[in-house]
Amino acid sequence: MKLKSNKSPRERRSFNKSSSVKGQYFVDSLSAINEYLRFRPEVIIGIFASAKDLDGLRDEVLKQGLSSDIVRPLEGSQYSSTGAVVKLKEKKWDHFIRELDRPTNNLVVMLDHITDPRNLGAIARSCAFFGVQSIIVASNRQVLFSQASVATAMGGFALVDLVVVSSLASALGSMKDSDYQIWGADQNGEPISGQLSSDQRKVLVLGSEQSGLSKSVQGICDHFVKISGSDSSLESLNVSVAAGILLHSFAE
Repeated sequence: MKLKSNKSPRERRSFNKSSSVKGQYFVDSLSAINEYLRFRPEVIIGIFASAKDLDGLRDEVLKQGLSSDIVRPLEGSQYSSTGAVVKLKEKKWDHFIRELDRPTNNLVVMLDHITDPRNLGAIARSCAFFGVQSIIVASNRQVLFSQASVATAMGGFALVDLVVVSSLASALGSMKDSDYQIWGADQNGEPISGQLSSDQRKVLVLGSEQSGLSKSVQGICDHFVKISGSDSSLESLNVSVAAGILLHSFAE
């Protein structure tokens, strides 16, 4: 029996135009599709599948209570590989703050004006891998959801919320009042090894690609940490690479 589509007429009409519809993005690969199906099926607008993937994906969407109509043949579409069109929206601070006491928010990442969408996407994927469910960003001078950031994250945003605030400093102040320790990544910080307490709630703040942490954010941090390289190494790592290394230490 074919299930009735649970998408509105407007959503169905815009299904084939994800690249031009605000808030809709295309993620390719079966692994990314499966992550959205497992963790956030409600954001899937549609799936384009090659002939060999069609039947399997229709079975999977039915398991999630979605209509098999959302799976369309890749042939004749604007896309060149199997993928999903997803609809994503940034989370508001007021919504996030109401959930602050959940155990899943014991480790939160904040980005201090990251402008490269691929860095945002790569950080989101690392957060998803290490169980971080929220990334806090500023509303200005900061890349948000875009085709590049969502594509780079693959299925990362199926597990990670992007929380937008007007002031990073004010958000950090609120979190500090809620007994979070604020850890800033900085070249002049201390090596991270041996500094972390497993039972302390933490915010890890990563600075911009060009200038690092802003002064207003630095003034709120409780600790500064760095990743030590060899004596003859480069001065710094790409911010998304540094995020993955630091999250590994923070999540242990």
